[in-house]
Amino acid sequence: MLGSEKAEAVKAPRSIWLVEDDPGIALLEERLLSHHGYEVISFRTGEATLEALDSETLPDLILMDIDLGHGIDGKETAERILARHELPIVFLSSHTEPEIVQKTENITSYGYIVKNSGETVLLASLRMAFRLHDARKKLQASVAEHKNTEALLSAILDFLPVPIAISALKPEPRAIYVNCSFETLVGKGREEILNRTHEENGFWVDENEYRNLLQFLGERESVFEMPVHLRHSSGESRYASLSAIPVFLQGQQLILTATRDRTAERNMIHKLELSEARFRGIVDNMIDGFFQTDERGRIILTNGAAARSLDYSTAELHGKYLSELLDWKRAKLHLYLRQRIFWRIFAQTLLPGTGSDFRCP
Repeated sequence: MLGSEKAEAVKAPRSIWLVEDDPGIALLEERLLSHHGYEVISFRTGEATLEALDSETLPDLILMDIDLGHGIDGKETAERILARHELPIVFLSSHTEPEIVQKTENITSYGYIVKNSGETVLLASLRMAFRLHDARKKLQASVAEHKNTEALLSAILDFLPVPIAISALKPEPRAIYVNCSFETLVGKGREEILNRTHEENGFWVDENEYRNLLQFLGERESVFEMPVHLRHSSGESRYASLSAIPVFLQGQQLILTATRDRTAERNMIHKLELSEARFRGIVDNMIDGFFQTDERGRIILTNGAAARSLDYSTAELHGKYLSELLDWKRAKLHLYLRQRIFWRIFAQTLLPGTGSDFRCP
């Protein structure tokens, strides 16, 4: 053994359980391993090894003979150990038959050492098994950390009120993530959405909008506030604006979308438009002259009665200051009152476009 390797073993001693039924072989192997800095505990049977799992500190590695005489053999002992603990087990045997070696590989993949292979082979095999186990633990820790990070990110996204979805494009577009807000938007749970194509999910009222989205993403880096119509599970059409950006993760092309449900906003605008239309209808059919001004006193709405009374058209009155149309005696009063938004003017002396005085009825 090289000096650096020996120093490494001394610096970080490892514990090994040696399971060997032959006392002579066990003594030689125990002395060899102890000499190279390993802490060794020997067992003669599989049963004794299993009992020690509950009473002894677990080792860093188990060196297991296959033939253990009477009782359970090394293969069964290893299977029972691995059913309870994740430990590296290296088999040690005089058997070289392929079928026996294959059976041990189906149990564990940390190594198979043929007896009498020599000190160098034994120690190198153990170092290899330790390194393999250390690498596997690091990988498991990395996976666990990744899962924790993924869980945290998922919790953050679920907290957001914005519907978020992630889709994979190949081999065919499929949803791979949605947050809670997206579930609410379409009226479906994750189990009904994930790993299904957009045709199977049936979110898009107009397939042309989906094709346009893919086309736009192919021509530019992102899409912002694209108007779309999405189908709720109830059959209701939801009006929304969709923003999307392509993402490449581990060689896979994904689409990240954020959707803003504007159905309530659109319905409110529609109601306001209807209300404004009704208001304009009432104003246009009033007998009295009507003016609506902004905070500076400029006319922003008037009706036909007021326009006819002043001998103007409604278009001509729009944008004029009301003070231009009032008698100069009333101008000072108007300047005082001009912060009022709605005006109904009755029996005021006005200056018609012709220059003659006229009283609004």
